[in-house]
Amino acid sequence: MNSVIDFAHPPALRRRRREQRFHGWLCAAALLGVLLAMAPGLRIHLHQGRLAAANALLLQEAQALASATRQAAELQTRISALQQRLAQQQQLARRRTQAGLLLRGVARASLPLVHLERLTLQKDHAELRGRAGSMAAIQELQGALAAAGLEGAHLLDLRTQASAAAEGYSWSLSIPLLAAGAASPP
Repeated sequence: MNSVIDFAHPPALRRRRREQRFHGWLCAAALLGVLLAMAPGLRIHLHQGRLAAANALLLQEAQALASATRQAAELQTRISALQQRLAQQQQLARRRTQAGLLLRGVARASLPLVHLERLTLQKDHAELRGRAGSMAAIQELQGALAAAGLEGAHLLDLRTQASAAAEGYSWSLSIPLLAAGAASPP
């Protein structure tokens, strides 16, 4: 308030100016109060905007990671399928090596009194069937197979053959093959 009294203006005008100043100060105080009341709301609104932007970024990153996770799972499935296929190929290669060893052993044992009839490859062993003129010829065949790297050949079946053309034995040998993880000999 002003302590100076202005007598140049009528009292109604002075009262009106005082009321206007009072209303101006009152509006300024109200505006200041509203601004002070809105400041926390504005701060919360800005904070919510930053949180919404951070959530959108996290959602985008989560979607990218989900896509990468799906791709990794697909690749893992493909890798396991390829590993299974590789294991099958390796097993096939081992079987070919074992068949080669078996044929090499049979070729080394090309004895005149031994006639092969059938060679069957099973999962863990091979079965060799044939005819022989004597028991010694069958034992020589077993020795030739052992020399070719196929130890453990044993007789499954031995029958005597008595025919008008020739006498001898009908036999079948079981030859254990290499285990799945074992290395094959040269």
